[in-house]
Order: sequence, then C-alpha cells, then structure tokens
Amino acid sequence: MSTGHSFTPKTISYSDYLDYWMKEHCEINLKYHTIQAYKNIIKNHIKPRLGFYRLSQITTSTLQECVNNIYVERGFSKNFLKNILKVLKTSFGYATDVVGFVKENPALKVRLPKYDIPDEDPAHIFTKEEITMILERFKNNHAFYYAALTAYYTGLRVSEVFGLTWDDIDLENRVINVSIQYMISQKMIKADGILELLKLNKEQDKLI
Repeated sequence: MSTGHSFTPKTISYSDYLDYWMKEHCEINLKYHTIQAYKNIIKNHIKPRLGFYRLSQITTSTLQECVNNIYVERGFSKNFLKNILKVLKTSFGYATDVVGFVKENPALKVRLPKYDIPDEDPAHIFTKEEITMILERFKNNHAFYYAALTAYYTGLRVSEVFGLTWDDIDLENRVINVSIQYMISQKMIKADGILELLKLNKEQDKLI
C-alpha cells in the first residue's frame, strides 16, 4: 500500500492511526469546530487509554471497557460520552470501510452506560422554599424582584417578563400579552436564569 506513511496495517498503533485518520479524513472533510472537538477527545481521553494498542488488536470488549471506565472515573454527561463513542465508531469505520486496515468495526456494538439521571433539568419546578430564598436574595433589586414575582404567579419565563411593556398588560381584563422575550445575558438561560443568577450572586458575595 502506497500511502506515504512508514507503517503497515498490521503493525500500526491506534495512536498513529488516529493521527493518520485526522490528517487524511477529518481535516479534509469536517468543519473546523468538529475537528477541534475530535482532537480534544483523542488527546485527553482516547490516546491515554487506547493509543498504545495496535489497531488490529482492539476488540469490542476493549472499547466497551474503555467507555465504561471513562463514565465511572470522570462522570461525563451522556452527550459527551456520545461524542467519545462517535470518534471511536467513525475512526474505526474509516479503517474498515475506506482504507481496509481492519476487517470489522469493533466499535459498532459498543453501548453507552445506562443513565438514571437526566443530563439537565429542563423543567425545574421551584419549591416554596426556593421561591422564598430567591425573593429574599433579590429584595433590594426591584427590577429582578418584581420580575421573579410576576414569573412565579403567572407562569411566565423570566425572559418573557423582562420583555413586557405596559402596552402588554391589560389590568382591566387581567390579561398579559407576551410578544417578545428579552435575554439579559447567557447567565439567564438555564432554569429561566433564577437559579443561575442566585448562584452567581452568592459567589460574588463570597468575594466581597
């Protein structure tokens, strides 16, 4: 095989193969941010655990054990583990389907560990204690205090409350019309911003 590289498919290490795959496939076909993400995963998580194996020696059980150990030791989110598994599957897919360095893709049957806890809390329901804590924390910040109070009693998102004008409020008919959402900053996105802002202000208090 004339590839311009000083290795053979039977002796190449997985580490050297990943460098080859990155140069011959990823850097030519993938977007910049995807390439950087793959390089980070390869450098920090795959090469330290699998790089010393010969490409031809790696089995499904080897990869499954690797993924399981990363999950147990590092506690990464399910989405990040999916990215790690994607690098494994696509790199071996290229080795089998394109260049023929190995006969079968050992990553195809690798499974992610079961996640009993979701990655995020997309619909956090605040308890009365949390609401009391939030209102107490921001009682001197009238803009945020009344925005949080309005959100609590109406069910609106904080971003929707901050987008309200007097034209949106019909006091006579007790109706609020939501026409726009207003994001103050990225700090206000998660859990409608309340918990994140609360944590942020607590951290600032510690620095004072």
